[in-house]
Amino acid sequence: MQHTLLHITDCHLMPEGELLLDTDTNATLQQVMQQALSEGRPSAIIATGDLVHSGGTPVYQIFLKICLVWAEILVEGQHLLGQI
Repeated sequence: MQHTLLHITDCHLMPEGELLLDTDTNATLQQVMQQALSEGRPSAIIATGDLVHSGGTPVYQIFLKICLVWAEILVEGQHLLGQI
């Protein structure tokens, strides 16, 4: 059985409507996910690094909203403990 992993890192998501260096990082993550997943559904998504730049728990919820469309399991890293 073959497994495919999708690794995303350092999304630096911001609160809805806010930009980071003139970039809508939330929209960028959605575009990256759509492009990557147009090639097939991965067995698992590994998300590492700075997923959120600012905004805390509400922005982690944005991350989950975007990514849980494609994956059913999320394992928290040390920076996420208690945030989501």
